[in-house]
Amino acid sequence: MELTLAGPLALSSGISGVLYSLMSGQPISIVGATGPEFAYTVVFWNLCEQLDLEFLPARVWEVRVLSPKHHLLPAFRDPFQVFSATD
Repeated sequence: MELTLAGPLALSSGISGVLYSLMSGQPISIVGATGPEFAYTVVFWNLCEQLDLEFLPARVWEVRVLSPKHHLLPAFRDPFQVFSATD
């Protein structure tokens, strides 16, 4: 298995972490892919290779489809749970 994703992902996390810390004044922030996110990205990368899909367009469409679901589902399911968890 060839992990060509680790280098660009680590580089983009490092660059975004440095830019965020310089602009926000919070130098000890963790920005970028953490363990579960990186593991999911590797699995999604392998799935795209098996299905002969380009990774970046597939990832963009995945985020466009799933992001509204993750934001709207809690809002309409039980909004009082959200308020009680944030008190």
